[in-house]
Amino acid sequence: MKIRHYGILSNRNKKTKLARCRELLGLSRDLPEAVKRSVQEMMLQLTGKDITLCPRCEKGTMRSVGLIPKGSGPSGFEILHPPGQ
Repeated sequence: MKIRHYGILSNRNKKTKLARCRELLGLSRDLPEAVKRSVQEMMLQLTGKDITLCPRCEKGTMRSVGLIPKGSGPSGFEILHPPGQ
């Protein structure tokens, strides 16, 4: 059996048991609100590096020019195993 079927992670009482665990640890019973931050802000806080700076000159700011749509080119599998071979 997998551990998630028993104990505090079982689906039947997960909310109440996790709230009790938080209470025993001295934390608030309510879960903290998720902070909405951009990827750039999180990376700057976690690593101390600004990912918007140019990796080459480290002075210019990189910006998004466009998105490549999913499925617009061959997949890695198709490149390694071309059809018809």
